[in-house]
Amino acid sequence: MAYSDRDRRTGRARGLSEETAAAWRAVEASLSVVEDGLSAAARFQRDGEYDRALSAARETRDAVESARSRAVGFSKDHPGNALHDRTQTVVAQRVATLGAIHVARARDAAARGDRLFRAGNYDGAREAFERAREEYDSALTEGERRLEDPHAIRVERNRVDRLVVDIDDSPLPSAITADRAAVAADDPAEAAAHWETALSGYRLALTAAEGDGDSLYRGDPDRLRERITTVAESLAAAQRTVGEEARRAGDWYADAEQYEAALEEFATAAEAFDGALETAAESYRDAVPHLKADVEALQRRIDRARAARDGEDPGADRIESDDEPAYEVSATLGDVEGPTEIADAIKPPTADSGPGQTVERLVRLDGPAVTGLVAEALTATGWETQAASPRTPFDLLATRGADRMGVVVSDGGDRAAVTECAQVTGAAGTDAVMLATTTPVPDDVEQTATERDVRLLDRESLAAIVDSQGLTLPAPAQ
Repeated sequence: MAYSDRDRRTGRARGLSEETAAAWRAVEASLSVVEDGLSAAARFQRDGEYDRALSAARETRDAVESARSRAVGFSKDHPGNALHDRTQTVVAQRVATLGAIHVARARDAAARGDRLFRAGNYDGAREAFERAREEYDSALTEGERRLEDPHAIRVERNRVDRLVVDIDDSPLPSAITADRAAVAADDPAEAAAHWETALSGYRLALTAAEGDGDSLYRGDPDRLRERITTVAESLAAAQRTVGEEARRAGDWYADAEQYEAALEEFATAAEAFDGALETAAESYRDAVPHLKADVEALQRRIDRARAARDGEDPGADRIESDDEPAYEVSATLGDVEGPTEIADAIKPPTADSGPGQTVERLVRLDGPAVTGLVAEALTATGWETQAASPRTPFDLLATRGADRMGVVVSDGGDRAAVTECAQVTGAAGTDAVMLATTTPVPDDVEQTATERDVRLLDRESLAAIVDSQGLTLPAPAQ
């Protein structure tokens, strides 16, 4: 028996008691609350207010559960599934809305992570990518059955997952952060500590880059070697400056006959000079003779201060002129430029293009170029592809395990294209059919594709695969 929309909403269909009609109306009232909440969530999402969107969608939970339980009871007492089907439609809408909101929140967080990464804020970028990963996981957990393209979402999720791992595993982000802190430091001891961290990180990064093991670094290893030299020279100079300041303080205390204080300062100076000498021996050989002279001159100061403290003849009342260090190897703090070129070379994958720009470039490609790119995208995501025979209705055949899929590459993403694909499902021994297009696919067409079991690879999904897998876009036709 068919009911009118008015009958459906009021429960005044023929043969229903007042009690039954009241139960129907109660379910409809709950579903109306859910639909209103989902409409509000959709508006918030369109406005970019993702937190409010998620809150509005989640607040419909009690109403949808109430409607579902009442509908189940109704179906037990009355024949037919009309109310149950009506409820399931709204439940599916809620699942789809939650999934879409989580995807939007994930993409927003991932974009923020890219911006922070490019700005050199690696800790902030990692936190943003971690947030994006959580949102992608929520989308796949809560709404996978209703997502527009679960595979594309997994591709995006895998990208941010790799970036989190790369940031954690790569020595470069912490090295660059330390390098910048050293350049900005006014205190030589602080600068030396930062440069020591930077030098260690750069050396590890160079080893990885030479072995192609550090996926974050895309630059020339020679630039890393140049930066290592600069940092090593700066570290040695900063360590020597620390030693000189402590040595001067020791001289002052020795002149004032405060020998214990002088020896403490000389010990600090000795540690700094030894560190500078070790650094120079590895990466700044020209400074080694001067630093050895520093160490020898300091040792004579220590011997005299100890003798004077113990009441022995120190051998000289003042520091002799040949004990003065060679100042020409000292560096001035602040005269070293930051590691800009190194930082620029570790942009995250696709950071200098982005999905929006990739989409714009996709639409300028001609048919054969699109077909080739679709084949590369499918191959990058685990399919084996080959050109289809002209005797088939497909442009490509793709296999993965026991699955065999026909791929139609079209310049249209309308309902007619979906219908044509649905009609050739199973041709040439295929199990499924995919429509690949670089044109927009409206929501109602996506729904039709889902209903007709046609898989979609629209331009946004294709752009996401291109970016995440680092594929090279072909040049547009002239």
